[in-house]
Amino acid sequence: MDAFLVVSLYLHGVVGFGGLVAVMLSTAGDEAFVMLAMAPEAAYKIFALLIPLGIIGGYLADRAIDCFQVERRKISLEIEEHTNLVGYFKEHVFNHIIKQHIPRLFTWIFLTLTIIEFLIQRFDLASIISNMPTSSLIIFAALVGIIPESGPHMVFLVLYSKGLVPFSVLLVNTLSQYGHGLLSLLSHSVKDTIYV
Repeated sequence: MDAFLVVSLYLHGVVGFGGLVAVMLSTAGDEAFVMLAMAPEAAYKIFALLIPLGIIGGYLADRAIDCFQVERRKISLEIEEHTNLVGYFKEHVFNHIIKQHIPRLFTWIFLTLTIIEFLIQRFDLASIISNMPTSSLIIFAALVGIIPESGPHMVFLVLYSKGLVPFSVLLVNTLSQYGHGLLSLLSHSVKDTIYV
């Protein structure tokens, strides 16, 4: 929810590009709750690292904007009175979050766990992954992180919880994932999405 809010504020000129980058770097996505259940110690470490990395990344993004003289959005804040709170909860919370996101997240979690368990039982997944260079795993984790969907990141969480990938792979995947927040930015500005 935080990425959607900050993207909206950015598009209206209330938050700068550095603020947008900071939130995108410090967001753990829907997997945060599953991470707390499956690997709580790793989750706490990641959350503790995401905060300073987000602040530093946001600061550097603002400096880069200044250095390259990229045009900043103008502030235009309109205040509207919303009296239909029941309609909001019905439309957004029930029809969008409960009906769309929760089943999709459940499906991704179920399929990820099932496929990884199948692969572990059928193949020597531990030796295959342990023979891969960590740098290759990190690059792959970063590329998967760019996918604007919550589920694919579960693979790295499950592999980490099974001891098949190091903490650095899980951290890079968490840092690079923006989840659905990136989709709302993409629908307004491809250029800004690429910059983020």
